[in-house]
Amino acid sequence: MKHFKDENGRAIKGNTIYFLDKSDSEGYMGLKTGKMSIPDGMVRAFTVLPGYYDLEFSVRVGAGGKAIATIGSVEFISAVNFEEKQAIK
Repeated sequence: MKHFKDENGRAIKGNTIYFLDKSDSEGYMGLKTGKMSIPDGMVRAFTVLPGYYDLEFSVRVGAGGKAIATIGSVEFISAVNFEEKQAIK
């Protein structure tokens, strides 16, 4: 696992994933972007990046009775290939 450092040389800790939500909602068109922290053990489930994954979410009760979403399982679907497009001149 790679370790990254900030501009002061301190190790950056923690893991964050960004995901796209394709579920429909009233009055909204397009994909919504989500962000969540994941534990170190979950990082290994993301074998190809960037990629399409099927994420199964679960909810648990956190501090103060607040609901917290967590990822229960991760299933790889396919790799994503972002290609640069030529600028129109």
